[in-house]
Amino acid sequence: MSADRRPSIGSLPQFDIRHVHYFSMVARSGSFSAASKMLNVSQPALGQQIKALEEILGVTLFERHSRGVTLTPAGIEFQRRADELLNLWSELSHAMEGFSHNLKGQARLGVTPTSSRLLAMSIIGESQNHPQLALSLKYGFSYDLLRSLEAGDLDIALCYDPPATTPFANQFPLYREPLFLIGPSEVVARYGPEIHFDNITGIPLILDSRFHVIRERVESVAMERGIQINVRSEIEPINLKRDVLLNKDACTILPYALFEEDIASNSLSAAKIVDPCLIQTMTLLVAKSFSPSISGFIRDTISNAASRLMQNRIVTWFPVN
Repeated sequence: MSADRRPSIGSLPQFDIRHVHYFSMVARSGSFSAASKMLNVSQPALGQQIKALEEILGVTLFERHSRGVTLTPAGIEFQRRADELLNLWSELSHAMEGFSHNLKGQARLGVTPTSSRLLAMSIIGESQNHPQLALSLKYGFSYDLLRSLEAGDLDIALCYDPPATTPFANQFPLYREPLFLIGPSEVVARYGPEIHFDNITGIPLILDSRFHVIRERVESVAMERGIQINVRSEIEPINLKRDVLLNKDACTILPYALFEEDIASNSLSAAKIVDPCLIQTMTLLVAKSFSPSISGFIRDTISNAASRLMQNRIVTWFPVN
């Protein structure tokens, strides 16, 4: 055994997984200020953690400069190993959580107007079976929720049509949903159950701001077809938008479910937009650093709730595949 030169346990570097996670966030963002915001820790505290890690390892991991930081050769090698370690830690945590029947911790979930109306209660109800799971919901539009997830302010978010790649989160498509022209019956009902996209020209529209997914999609299709839409005003709060629609002032383009009760009572009418159909995909995004067991619970709960709604034909959604 005397020939074994491996270090004893006591001589191993005394850093914890938090040091590695902090290092990874600084390396990915390229600056301490950006990483501190994503981690929700102060910049001086983050700097002290990285300095402590460098002292433990006996190497310099970052070159500091006015525009941020860059990795040293040692830092590049450490990042490669750190990514492997963080992935292994995630797998290990997942395996250990499997031995516990109770979920513990906090889950910060972002929901869109439609998903909050139809899916949020399923999550709230199921989470009551886990008293040690603290669930908080944030209501917002896809664009804002995606930014909050990237900044580390959310753990999970329901978003329409996120970018194809999100390095900070895993994506799980849930369902697809068509968009409808919704407005006063005297305007919408004349077209029947469907309206061709080109016929939207001239109809006064109330849409969200240009940063939101639906507005971008509508204007993109209009540009492709060489037509111009008539955006009368930009209104984001759903309740205010509904009041304007009920005053028979204009129409909007949104999912059917948001105005289902008004449509059922004939206060408003809806026509599915076709030629082309405007389809959006609801996707569950889970931060890669988030608890696998809690994210799996939320993902299964939401997926099951969405499947029940589609099977019972309560919604206009349809499966992704």
